[in-house]
Amino acid sequence: MPQGVESDPGQTKGPLGCLPGLAPIRFTTTPLHVGGCRVWMVCPRCSGRVRVMFAGRGKIGCRRCLRVRYRSQCADANDRAHLAIAKIEPRLITRRGRFYKPKGMLWRT
Repeated sequence: MPQGVESDPGQTKGPLGCLPGLAPIRFTTTPLHVGGCRVWMVCPRCSGRVRVMFAGRGKIGCRRCLRVRYRSQCADANDRAHLAIAKIEPRLITRRGRFYKPKGMLWRT
C-alpha cells in the first residue's frame, strides 16, 4: 500500500492482490551514459516503457493505449490562432492601449 493511504479492513483484495479499482504497475530501469539509471513504468496494456500513466473510465494505461490527446491536437484553426495571440500579447509593450514593437524587432515583421 502507498504510504499515507489506509485501506478499509472490510475490503477484499482482487485476484492480483490489489484493492478493487487499482492495478499493479511494474517498474523497469535503463542505464544512463553518465552513470545511474532512469526508472520507467511499464504500461499494463502494451508493455511499453512510459514516464506517465493515465487513469480514466476504470482503465490504466499510457497515452497511446488510452488515446489521450494533447489539447493542441483537439484545437481547430481558430483556437490555435487565439492561443498564438495569447502567447505573444504578454511580450508586447503597451502604452495607453497601443502596442509597440519590442527592442530589436523589425517593423516589417
